[in-house]
Amino acid sequence: EELEMHFMELAMERLERADYQPWSHFTYTNKESARSEYIFNSWQGMDFYGFGVSAFGYLGDSLLQNTSDMEKYTSLMTTGEVPLARGYQFTSLDRIVREVLLGMKLLRFDLVRFQQRHGFKLQFLCGATLNQLESGGFIKVSNTEIELTSKGILYGDYVGETLAASLKNIS
Repeated sequence: EELEMHFMELAMERLERADYQPWSHFTYTNKESARSEYIFNSWQGMDFYGFGVSAFGYLGDSLLQNTSDMEKYTSLMTTGEVPLARGYQFTSLDRIVREVLLGMKLLRFDLVRFQQRHGFKLQFLCGATLNQLESGGFIKVSNTEIELTSKGILYGDYVGETLAASLKNIS
């Protein structure tokens, strides 16, 4: 694990020297416009419908998946029926956890947008965890955003998973 982290640090340094910048904690690009708009928007909680066999969608409070059976998909589409195989309806807490978990992958998390969407300050919901992550050198917190540091990018999902676990413990 230590050797793997060393190689990751070397890769990050070389990518930055070659003018590649991270746009997620695991993706680097040499042009800001080269980011995946689909991933960026879906991780921000934007509604989208998945077209195609086995495709996923996120609408309102629901995560949906189309059937993975090609014949059934075609038959349902031909008759004008929706080809859904399964779905999950999120609770309010599920939506908050999902938004934080996925949002932290994008290097910066908009605290103002979060409060506008959910009616709570994230700092109020998990302030102690934010302080712990900041003192550990994983994030920088301002009044408007949380930003992953180089260490936070290096440790990938750790920040999002730690915040998600903290939010799940709210009772």
